[in-house]
Amino acid sequence: MANTWITSNSGQIARVALATLAEDVVLGQTVHRDFDNEFGGGSGDTINIRVPASLAARTYSAANRYTTPITYDDLTEATVPLVLDSILYSAVRLPDEEVDLDIANFTAQVTGPQAEAVAQGLEDAIAAEMNGVAATAGLQFPLSPTDGQMLDEFADARKALRDNNVPTNNLFAAVSTDVATKIIKDSEFRRVDASGSEGALREAIIGKIHGFTVVESNKLTAGSAVFYHRDAFALATRAPQVPRGAGAGSSVSAYGYSMTWTADYDPNYLADRSVVRALAGSAVLDADRVVKADTSAT
Repeated sequence: MANTWITSNSGQIARVALATLAEDVVLGQTVHRDFDNEFGGGSGDTINIRVPASLAARTYSAANRYTTPITYDDLTEATVPLVLDSILYSAVRLPDEEVDLDIANFTAQVTGPQAEAVAQGLEDAIAAEMNGVAATAGLQFPLSPTDGQMLDEFADARKALRDNNVPTNNLFAAVSTDVATKIIKDSEFRRVDASGSEGALREAIIGKIHGFTVVESNKLTAGSAVFYHRDAFALATRAPQVPRGAGAGSSVSAYGYSMTWTADYDPNYLADRSVVRALAGSAVLDADRVVKADTSAT
């Protein structure tokens, strides 16, 4: 398929760039991302994330000091594998005549949309992990909520996480667009103020409820809300090295993700080739740090 460009010969083109009709790219900013640098240097495409052992305190009675020994517990750690098993990329071919006559701004018209496409793919990866979480028994949003009911569900979700010893910091609730609409329409929500984050995440925040920073995502299954601690999910990305055979290449970024851009020339088709790509892997790190609600009749 040929590329389609809008040129000045098509009529006067205003020098105003319209925002692309992109999907949300926010979920990746709410999960654990500190594993990116663990890959490389001969580490392979898999790292095993250590889950610390959990112990409970025991009570020893002074009356038993000389008759009963104390009890020793075993420390049992676990690991969760995180694999960079996907190469997300965007590739386009640019014939000579298009490069010479049609493209006025290579970054804006070519590498920008490519980088955004890869960022969307990374967001899809973490959204798939969240959509794969099973609904938690007892957490159900009503189909036609009355004032306060939507917010009450957040209190129940918080209790479920706290009962699993999940800390109260770094709590997020990622909600689908229809659930977000029901929350916004709840009169009790008018008392809720958005937290002060920046960038795409700030734009997606619709409020803070019972300790959860609530973000809306159009990538989540309709009628669902995922309540989680940042460490419930992991997303790792890595920008590959520029290949030795590439004619040109550099690191690029979009929405906080690092990627690699390379370009070369295909003499068989008299065209440049532009490719943006990133390695990626995602996983559920701790199932005890996430619960999920859905919309059901009550």
